[in-house]
This record gives sequence, C-alpha cells and structure tokens, in this order.
Amino acid sequence: MGLEGIVFTEHVDLVPHDHQYGFFRPKEYLAEIDRNRRIFDNNLQVFAGIELGEIHRYRAQVQKIIDQENYDVVVGSLHWINDVLFYDPEFVRHRSAESVYLEYMEELCELCWTGGFDVLAHFDVVKRVLPKNHSVAAWPRVVEYMRDALRGMVKNQIALEINTWTVRNGMSETSAPGWLVSEFRRMGG
Repeated sequence: MGLEGIVFTEHVDLVPHDHQYGFFRPKEYLAEIDRNRRIFDNNLQVFAGIELGEIHRYRAQVQKIIDQENYDVVVGSLHWINDVLFYDPEFVRHRSAESVYLEYMEELCELCWTGGFDVLAHFDVVKRVLPKNHSVAAWPRVVEYMRDALRGMVKNQIALEINTWTVRNGMSETSAPGWLVSEFRRMGG
C-alpha cells in the first residue's frame, strides 16, 4: 500500500440540539480501532482520532472526553455559529457571502486561539454553503481573520488539514486553499 500509518477519526458532536449529539460510542469505536490494529499488525500503524466540534465552547466536556480515553489525534472543527448550524439555509439566507465568512472566521479565530487540539479540520468549510463564484481576496477583513486564525494555530501548534471535499464537489480549490497553506507555512506552521 505504501502507507506507514492511517488515522481514523469519529465525530463527537457536543451541541445538544445537533442531530448527532450523543451518538459517539467511545468503547465500541476504540474496540474497532484495536481490531484493525490486530488485522494490520506491524504492516500499518492504526491511530485513533476524534473530531470534536466547537471545542472552545465546551472545554469541560472536551477535557472529560479526552481524559477518558487515549486518543492519538484530536481534530478540532467548527460547524455551529451562535447555535445555528451554518449548513442550515437559514444561516446564509438574506446575507452576503462576506458577512457569512466574517461571522464564521471570527468564531474560527476563537477556536484556534483557544487550542487544545492537534489538527484543524476544513479551515474554510463555510464556503460549501456559499455561491461558488466568491473570492475572499476581495474581502480584506475576512483575509485578516484568516491570518489571525493561522497565528493562533501556530502559537498552539495546531496542524492544518487540507480537505478535498470542495474539489470533489465542483469547487476550484481545497479547504484550506493553496495560498492559505503557503501563508501558514510562512508563519511557521
């Protein structure tokens, strides 16, 4: 296969009104990880990861989850803004793409500066719900929030995920886009 290792991750949704709230079953999940470790033996390292949404809003719950088990990788993500799932059409209805980005990036900055996780998932995932013809380069305030989030990531030693969902679904760039990855590297990430 050419791989030395693989990380599996499972979502842990902490927002009480999220439809997946309470779904995560750590014992069953980690038993499956252990089963895969036995299958691949020394041929492939199998790592256990979790993706925790809104870590900065649920610090006590997050710490309890992390302390209960030995996860190899903790992925931080952002799906909710002010108790609204940003995938919800109501979040973007009657709003400019720039204002949606600003609100998302403001929350993302708080998440990145709070830290407490290893990898940030889908940096600008909010673009999935916006028209495909937008360009954040035209919005200096959005770009500055993006850079501030990167600074928080560098300070807290958080890795940047490059998510390809956007490309597989007809968009022209990954999440995070190439220019942002270059900026992150330039900052020391």
